[in-house]
Amino acid sequence: MTESVTNERTYRDLEFEKLKNIVKDFSVSSLGSKRIEELAPSSDRQEIEQQLSKVEECRGLLEKPEPFKLGEISEFKPLIKQAEEHPPLEATDFLEINGTLEVGQETRQYILDQPADETTYLAELAENIHPLEDLQTEIKSKIDRRGEIRDTATARLFNLLKEKREIESEIKENLEGFLENHKNLIQDRVVVQKSNRLVVPLISSAKERVDCVIHGSSNSGRTLFAEPSSAVKLNNKLKDLTSEILEEKKRIRRELTELFKKHKWELNQNQKILGELDSIYARARFSQRRSCSSPKLTDDDGIALIDARHPLLDQDEVVPITIKFGRTEKGATITGPNTGGKTVTLKTIGLFTLMVQSGIPIPAHQDSRVEIYHHVFSDIGDEQSIEQSLSTFSSHMGNIVGIFEEMDSESLVLLDELGAGTDPEEGAALGLAILETLLEAETRFAVTTHFTAIKNFSFNHPQLATFSVDFDPEELVPTYHILEGVPGKSNAFIIASRLGLGDEIISKAEEFLDEGKIQAENIIKDLVKEKRKIRKKGKEIDEKLTKAKKVKQKYDEKLDKLQSDQKNALRSELRTLDKFIEKAKREIEKAISSARNSDEEGAREALKNVKELEEKIEKGKEALSKEETQPSLKLEELKPGQPVSVKSTGGTGEIVRVKSKEEIEISVNGMKLTTELSDLRRPPEKARKPGNKSESKVNYSKSSGPAGFEINVRGMTVREAIREVDKYVDRLIRSERSKGRILHGKGSGTLRRNIRDHLRSSNLIKKCYGPPPSEGGEGVTVFEL
Repeated sequence: MTESVTNERTYRDLEFEKLKNIVKDFSVSSLGSKRIEELAPSSDRQEIEQQLSKVEECRGLLEKPEPFKLGEISEFKPLIKQAEEHPPLEATDFLEINGTLEVGQETRQYILDQPADETTYLAELAENIHPLEDLQTEIKSKIDRRGEIRDTATARLFNLLKEKREIESEIKENLEGFLENHKNLIQDRVVVQKSNRLVVPLISSAKERVDCVIHGSSNSGRTLFAEPSSAVKLNNKLKDLTSEILEEKKRIRRELTELFKKHKWELNQNQKILGELDSIYARARFSQRRSCSSPKLTDDDGIALIDARHPLLDQDEVVPITIKFGRTEKGATITGPNTGGKTVTLKTIGLFTLMVQSGIPIPAHQDSRVEIYHHVFSDIGDEQSIEQSLSTFSSHMGNIVGIFEEMDSESLVLLDELGAGTDPEEGAALGLAILETLLEAETRFAVTTHFTAIKNFSFNHPQLATFSVDFDPEELVPTYHILEGVPGKSNAFIIASRLGLGDEIISKAEEFLDEGKIQAENIIKDLVKEKRKIRKKGKEIDEKLTKAKKVKQKYDEKLDKLQSDQKNALRSELRTLDKFIEKAKREIEKAISSARNSDEEGAREALKNVKELEEKIEKGKEALSKEETQPSLKLEELKPGQPVSVKSTGGTGEIVRVKSKEEIEISVNGMKLTTELSDLRRPPEKARKPGNKSESKVNYSKSSGPAGFEINVRGMTVREAIREVDKYVDRLIRSERSKGRILHGKGSGTLRRNIRDHLRSSNLIKKCYGPPPSEGGEGVTVFEL
């Protein structure tokens, strides 16, 4: 059994149960509520990290466009007990069972459908949920949404119900005939049911005038419920059918109950997992609603609570506090006036520690830091005991003695109003001795105090951090801000003066203070002023930083849009060029045909057009290829004077200075500007500096160059022609063209036959044929890939 991290006194001091009650309100079932109630701080770092990771994963699912939602869950434990001790279960019980099974199945599917890296821990839980589809199918086929057994649950039930309806119809027909024949004896012309039999209401005087069985009367005695003798036999049959139907429904419930019991292990497993998921779900919803975060966990790196908001205070009014200590110090002393927030600060440190070690995110900035402790002890509040005749001071001392007996170097100790409740001089002396003891034990601790001796000791001790709660002397109210490195003032003289106590009395009071005390108070006063200035300046810096981040975000968004627009424009240009290329191909084919059928001058003009169009196509492809494939750069490659392409300007420039990945100074057309690495590309070949041996130009062989619109193999041997045809087919494939022309001449037909036989034998060729006489006839072979 794992040793408890803390005790009941500390739970009570830090109001941990109240915090858990708030978290419980975000659960959807009693299972989840129980798991929240059972949450207790752990000192196992791996366990804490896993719990916080589960909550963070769940919060991520809550913030998706289609957020995760855990449905209603019923608890199976009482139903399993009832199924074993008092079977069968009721039909409505199976409705609840099926509803929970569906929630489990939907939850399982939702989690497992998410990207694996987003649900590492939740997926492990979801995979172990048993859908129990056989049980779901049986329940759905036999129980309807109203929690009643379906008429079609079994063939026998269906037939019994059908027969019952027929008998009821026959009885009603019989009774309606009776009513028609005895109009003067009836109270109301209706058929009613009494003792599972269909009867008619008669006037009381009709008892001796008709042959019937009386099944009771109204409260006044004026109406008799009579069953005519003609309906007795039919009613008996109806009663028997009703009994058989009830027995058949009970048998169905028994079968479902047995199937339910058969899956007892899987059902208990599902309940365990769903309870854990509900606990995670509740903590994630609490985290989302209260703007919580999971802080960095450390073993010996101190405490840093940034913008921490105590979760039990009104979240609309609570003033966030920031307190950091422990990297070079062992403990902290918090001073200042009453009601200024000292105790709340102490409780915040302790409660946040318990929350994190219980797997609950804290309402503080994500950069906060929390240590993991094996023990957390506190002495906060008034624990006066009437039964034991103990004063407040005695109670505190007794508790502190118990803490000293158990604390070690891996403990956190929180002491409120150190040394209070007794003679001030003796109390201060005891407080100093307690501080010395805590330091010697090398435990982590935080204390609050009013005693000047303890303030001075803490301020001058290298292993103690000093904090004070701020107080507005003008408004006479605490600001609840924490000032670091400043011992707090009591502000008694200031408050008394503001409330109207005369200056003469204040002066007399100051005379009773020794000179050292007065100097210390004046120094503290000056320190507080400086701290306020620093805090104000820090706030201004934070605001400016926030504005700068927003401006940068807008800039990044505009840059992304610009780059997106550039890509869209490029794609549009590509589509336009593709259309142009297709049109050009058609014009070239027409030009070739025209060249064969026109005079010499016309042929030259057509071929000239062919050449110009081919050159336009190749230039267009080359331009697009360069635009699309400009390689990116690495930071370590950049050097002053190096030419680069700048995506955001669409031009080229030179590197001036490299400061960082996000800050590279370049010169574009004589103008200096700063951009990021992602905005730079290698320049086109012609823009690079000459003489760079590392840059080489790729030369393509003729065979690998672009495919023409036809090849001429006239005068070649069959072998030579076949070789050129294969090269031509290869170039067509590389050029993504689907049709080719081979000019081989008519001659004896040997070259034509061999070329066409070769093409037809290839899996790459769809068909080949001779074009019309106007396009070359049998002197040309046209083929399609």
